[in-house]
Amino acid sequence: MFINKRSNKQWLAALAVINALAVVSAPSLSMSKVEPTKVEIGQSDILKEAQKTAVMGTDHYTASQQSYEATGQYLSIWQGMNHEWKRFIIDKVNGRIPHRISTYENYLVPGLDSYQLTSRMGQNTGVDGNYMYPTSRAIAINSNDLDVAQGSVSLKWQDEVSAGEVPSAQNRIEHTLELADQPWREGHSSVFLQGFSLKTACDRSESGNGCNSDGMWPYLYHISVEDCQASDLSSTRCTLAVNISRAWTPNYGGFQLIGEVKPLNKKLQYDLTVYYAGISGENEHIAAQVKSIAKVENALQEANSIAQNVLLSTGSNDMRYDEGLAAITGFGFMLIPADDINAGWKMLGSDVRQRGRYIARQQFEILNTQYNSDSGLLNVNVDLNLWAPNTVVNSDFIAEMDLQLIELSNPNRVVDRKYLEGKICLNSKAEAPGFSRWKKCSKQNTAAIKKFGGIEQENTEVNTMIGVSQ
Repeated sequence: MFINKRSNKQWLAALAVINALAVVSAPSLSMSKVEPTKVEIGQSDILKEAQKTAVMGTDHYTASQQSYEATGQYLSIWQGMNHEWKRFIIDKVNGRIPHRISTYENYLVPGLDSYQLTSRMGQNTGVDGNYMYPTSRAIAINSNDLDVAQGSVSLKWQDEVSAGEVPSAQNRIEHTLELADQPWREGHSSVFLQGFSLKTACDRSESGNGCNSDGMWPYLYHISVEDCQASDLSSTRCTLAVNISRAWTPNYGGFQLIGEVKPLNKKLQYDLTVYYAGISGENEHIAAQVKSIAKVENALQEANSIAQNVLLSTGSNDMRYDEGLAAITGFGFMLIPADDINAGWKMLGSDVRQRGRYIARQQFEILNTQYNSDSGLLNVNVDLNLWAPNTVVNSDFIAEMDLQLIELSNPNRVVDRKYLEGKICLNSKAEAPGFSRWKKCSKQNTAAIKKFGGIEQENTEVNTMIGVSQ
């Protein structure tokens, strides 16, 4: 990383200038989507682009699968997440510090005791210090009379960016997922996500790899479970689809006013674990027929997140069920070029061909559901959002969540809904620029412990009991 030698006052002044440019011109240019955000049901625009990339051969990645046996009558189902960095300089919104993605995880920890729910949440910054209060949601059901399977698939691979003026790397994996001894009943089975854990690393042993950090600037990120069907009389087979693309930012990872450039990692190593669960049963106990894609398109710099309602319908099943819920079978985002960019970035010559961005918030969650047993309609309240402050070159985004309506007999099937919040804090690393270097995670006074946790940690686990109020 190259940084001109400047005093802290000069760094802060430079930040204030570009922040002012962003704020002043925001009304006309930074928000390219002037209409209110709206959730639409439709085909996946993210996968449409991802599928332009060839599927990675099985000789280019390694995979391992693990199954988990749980005791007890409950199954907790992941309902999504919200991760948002909180630290700011000068301005609470446009001075927020966004980051690359390296460690990035939110999942329900498989356990032997189904009466206990553990959520693991994690994220790392790249090089600079920050903190967040990540959240996870879950809904717990009574799984009596249902076949339940839980497991995880771990994938490891390494990519390499393309040559040229607009270097990028696209990763597309379609891995066969086998649920042994989990019978597939068409219209009465579902396989869905229970979360994910991603860790990326730059190989510093390789000369010229440009390792400024272990993170990446993503422009496409999507994980889904698709095309489930019977494998044999007693098993289920699905496709685990992973699509991750990264690139440089329009300012080459840095800040033009101070001559800063952060190199793009030429090769990046990925360690991704995807957690899943499957349920199935007879017609009188469960129906799971229709999948829908909830989709939001908006400006990346739109700070306000507004939840929207989506109606899911079962289709033509004549059976009447008492409860309904939505399972997440896929989620992701894609950055797309804005119609125009902020005048300040134009003046500085930002190269918008580079699609990567720093990101401050990633939100993919089901806030609530309400099922009408007479009509078979499920009203799903979802919040899909991606956000970065105006100190990031503006872009638009598409966020998607693949949902499946699961209908269940017995009005007491849904036994609990959980909202869990953790605390993550990272001190700045040696590579962080001097003006923003920050190390408050380990402060031990009462106020600091309450705000930052009193310890540096990139992940946290939160435990709760099913059926017990938090």
